[in-house]
Amino acid sequence: MKRHYAFPLNTTTHGMSTSFWVDGFTKQELKTIMEIGDNIEKEKARVGDSNNMEQNSLDNDVRVTDISWINPTENTEWLFEKLSFIVQKINHDYYNYDLWGFQDGLQYSVYSHQDSGHYDWHIDSFGQSQHSCRKL
Repeated sequence: MKRHYAFPLNTTTHGMSTSFWVDGFTKQELKTIMEIGDNIEKEKARVGDSNNMEQNSLDNDVRVTDISWINPTENTEWLFEKLSFIVQKINHDYYNYDLWGFQDGLQYSVYSHQDSGHYDWHIDSFGQSQHSCRKL
């Protein structure tokens, strides 16, 4: 029988448990996701406070990537449903967080070897008084 997900792992990355879902999407589904993301206008990714976008900066030491957002539409409903199933299954089996849905669209990132695309290890933070709704 094919193993669908592996979780939890005994290894850590920067002190945090890591997890992954094996074969969550078929090759054709991945191709479709890339076609959707590639057809959305991109912008240079910035780093900084998500609540103060005007002050965010391009910091090539931290991040070099182009991004766009895949939002729920009739064309992407299948993607959100499949991802929702995967997240709910892992959460039910291992975390039991009080999850209630996607707060944002899905960030689609393109890393190019021509411009040394990368995103260094980081922790999302939302300022001292800000709290993230992100859980998983």
